[in-house]
Amino acid sequence: YLMYMRPESQDSAFKWEDLMMKNNSELLANLGNFINRATKFTKDNFNSTIPEMNLNNDDWEMVARVNQELSNYISLLEDAREREAITSVFSISRLGNQLMQHNTPWKLVKGS
Repeated sequence: YLMYMRPESQDSAFKWEDLMMKNNSELLANLGNFINRATKFTKDNFNSTIPEMNLNNDDWEMVARVNQELSNYISLLEDAREREAITSVFSISRLGNQLMQHNTPWKLVKGS
């Protein structure tokens, strides 16, 4: 939160309400949720090891979207634009959450 709210090109103001909102909506509901879902799913179903996968066209499109966000993240960090860079991290976790929700891999694993 402090990295996100720190002044870059203009003044910023710390507000406890904003800290709670950002913590709950972005850190917990978005990034924390994705990290927890992905690591728990991998641990529970694949002994903490990512198995070999056969990617389809939709999967490769998602890989391209994540790679674009990652390139954007790196570029923003190189330009010392940390606030915008953090937004790219949240975009990646949002994509991951959407992918897991759409594909419901826990159902696929039980069916195999």
